[in-house]
Amino acid sequence: MISSTNLPWWALPLAIAIGALAYWRAVEFRRVHGVTPWRWSPWLWAFIGFLSLLLWVVLYVVAITQTRKNLENGRYQPGGRMAPPGGEPASQFPAYPQSAMGEQVRSAPMASPAPSAVAVPPSWHPDPSGRFDYRYWDGSDWTEHVSSNGVADIDPPPH
Repeated sequence: MISSTNLPWWALPLAIAIGALAYWRAVEFRRVHGVTPWRWSPWLWAFIGFLSLLLWVVLYVVAITQTRKNLENGRYQPGGRMAPPGGEPASQFPAYPQSAMGEQVRSAPMASPAPSAVAVPPSWHPDPSGRFDYRYWDGSDWTEHVSSNGVADIDPPPH
């Protein structure tokens, strides 16, 4: 819900100014050409100008509100990426190489990890092939289920 606390203080005065500018331009156009654009009343042009900015402000406020909710719920991750489907955060995968800074390296070849003492549960992990943001690990092998920018897709894993 949009509340007055979310609206920028400058939205209403700017909407009024744009409406007044649209009215003035329509009147000037009529003075020079004898008719207004599309023969609409200057008051209609003022109203459209006023609403255009208010529509932008409403969309802006909705976007800010949704982004805040997604940040609070952990759906957005560092780097502007959405969490993989199911809302599970991307975890570090033991067989996935890392740089000295702890960053994931995306140039690793697609291969099943060597058996290790630590069993990795099924979950979404960074795609080792680097072609997608995430690929699903079923606990023993990579699956064809992938995700990029929060959109799930199917891509057979190369072997």
